[in-house]
Amino acid sequence: MNVTENSYVKRIFVLFSGNVFAQVIPFILAPIITRIYTPEQMGVQGNFIALVTLLGVVANGRYELSVVLPKDDKKAFNLLILSVKITLLIVFLSASLLFFKEDIAGYYNTTLLSPFLIYVPFGVLLFSLHNIFIQWLVRKEFYRKISLVKIVLSVVTNLSLIYLGWLHYGVDGLIGGFLLGFLISVLLLFFYISKTIKTKWYNANLEKEMMRKYKDFPLINSLHAFSDLLFSEFIILSILTHQFGVVTAGIYVIMIKYLKAPSRFISNAIGQVFYKESSVLKAQGKAMYPIMKKSIQLSLWVAVPMLIIVLLAGESLFAWYLGEEWREVGVFAKIMILPIFLNFLTSPISSLPLVFQQQKKSLLVNLSGMTISAGLFAIGAVYFDNIYTALAMFAFAQSTLILYLLYWYATLSKNYSTYE
Repeated sequence: MNVTENSYVKRIFVLFSGNVFAQVIPFILAPIITRIYTPEQMGVQGNFIALVTLLGVVANGRYELSVVLPKDDKKAFNLLILSVKITLLIVFLSASLLFFKEDIAGYYNTTLLSPFLIYVPFGVLLFSLHNIFIQWLVRKEFYRKISLVKIVLSVVTNLSLIYLGWLHYGVDGLIGGFLLGFLISVLLLFFYISKTIKTKWYNANLEKEMMRKYKDFPLINSLHAFSDLLFSEFIILSILTHQFGVVTAGIYVIMIKYLKAPSRFISNAIGQVFYKESSVLKAQGKAMYPIMKKSIQLSLWVAVPMLIIVLLAGESLFAWYLGEEWREVGVFAKIMILPIFLNFLTSPISSLPLVFQQQKKSLLVNLSGMTISAGLFAIGAVYFDNIYTALAMFAFAQSTLILYLLYWYATLSKNYSTYE
């Protein structure tokens, strides 16, 4: 391994070490949380988070991803300000959900979610600001600070869930803990970035110039991110809730949470460094395929053991660790393990289309794949009226999509690489 690859792995390790601590905490506390809250309560929180995430991921027009790209800090700062402005507008518009309480209750076939719609705008604001500020720290290569923020977010969220659950706040405690965790992390992020920016950098004309230059982020990438979450989480959860009830939705939420948690902390750690490094390498005309290969290899170290454990001891493991009423989580996990495993490998390098300005094709591929996946899930759930059939059909479609993406990313990297 050359010096560049050593440096790449070192940066990943800094983020990874922080992410490990951040993710170990919820795993350690999971047996307490799942014995305080019921599957029904988890289902309501899962739908709330899915709604907040769906709006929050596009609340800033995805301009936050462009913050790392300009060489000049002044230009990057104007992109940051632009992202915050768009966020405030979307937060204001999201408040209109309060006028559709009855329609939303009808859509979910339950009134349990309606009382919590008032908190959606606040959740969207915190989620979007968190993403914006994180990208500024990535730009400045403050990876240790990013790790600390992730640890703080995890600690505050999970301890809040336990404390509020102990006080019998129920769903209010689940949603309150989620919001409190993001609030504290956003305040900490703001403290960090305030030391590295200068308000005199702001220039209205430069802001407009940056808005035009990176217009593909709101026009294409935001549609990509929105449609991805719309189909993979929001629609799937809403169908589950409507067709099989909030309890089944809660079981699915826990399955996704604890199976995708390792994927998220691995993918985020590798992906944040990969995006930054690949952008630099492309600008310098240097080889990119080696770091892509290294990213996949690092992911495999966690993905393979997880795959084996779930397949061999899924139901028993979840029943023992989370409680007997969560045994069904293991059944869901076995059905969904293949696409989750494959997603482990592709998520860290999913920024390649951004680096090579292939957002349009990426949008088309993902939109087509997710539409088919959600469609098959709906057929299994509504036509066959069987949750296991629906999950199996969804898993098959998702696995096919991810395998194609993996092939495309590898081809893309090789075509645009320069070898010595």
